Amino acid sequence: MLSLFGSVTAFSVDALFFGLMVLSGSVFLFVWVLHVVSLLRRRDIPDRRRAVIWTVIPGLIILGLGILGPHLVHNLQHIS
Repeated sequence: MLSLFGSVTAFSVDALFFGLMVLSGSVFLFVWVLHVVSLLRRRDIPDRRRAVIWTVIPGLIILGLGILGPHLVHNLQHIS
């Protein structure tokens, strides 16, 4: 993220950023899994198709950002 010589607090900012990313990703994954399990257990939901769509789309967005993010960070760190 920040270069080693960019700031005295660069390491702390990076650690805070990655810690918050892990925490928010974990909370999202936990809530998403609970939602999927509830959809699988309760098959009598009136508008089940909409509930499945509202479950899949955020999961795909977070998955895409999780795959794309590390590549972007790596490329940003190696710009000369």
